[in-house]
Amino acid sequence: MTRFGLAVFGGILVVIALIAGILFLHHARTLQAVPAAVMESTSTPAENPSALSIYTNGEYGFSFFYPADGVVTDTFSTSTQNAWRTHALAKGVLVVRIATDQGQLSFGESSSTREKSACLSAGPSEIMTTPVTVGSTTWKQFTFDKIGTDNEQHVTSYRTLRDATCFAFELSEPTSVTTTASTTYAIKDSITSFTFAH
Repeated sequence: MTRFGLAVFGGILVVIALIAGILFLHHARTLQAVPAAVMESTSTPAENPSALSIYTNGEYGFSFFYPADGVVTDTFSTSTQNAWRTHALAKGVLVVRIATDQGQLSFGESSSTREKSACLSAGPSEIMTTPVTVGSTTWKQFTFDKIGTDNEQHVTSYRTLRDATCFAFELSEPTSVTTTASTTYAIKDSITSFTFAH
């Protein structure tokens, strides 16, 4: 390459370096102009996946997410057979209960003829609300309040009939809890992650 060619090539490199330096300085000044609070809010994820745990039950073939701070109980005495869901009419199986400071989740099932016939109907004091479809399963949704004690609760019961069995997924929340916008996974979001294995 001739001297003239080398000079032109060197000049082009210098111009490229100057343009890159100007762009870098401009970008650095723009970042300083953005308040720190704005940068944090745009870089913080809306949900922290590490704050979740998954409960899976192979015997009954289902799984769902719940807040990782939940206390899981899945061993119960036979005296809990009628406590498999609130307002149970016949015996069933309480499969799992998860408690957090937000409330309590429970999942149970019954293949009793009496329970199957009442599964998708509102019981006394229950109000049927909009059904919820999660995956291929549609859950009837019922709400009611357990009042008159020191531990008053608002209960949402999700129920479905599947394979000649009534399944109930229930959320009990203290009535004193006020709902606020939160970026964390709430215990009531667990129904939206519920899946049957088959």
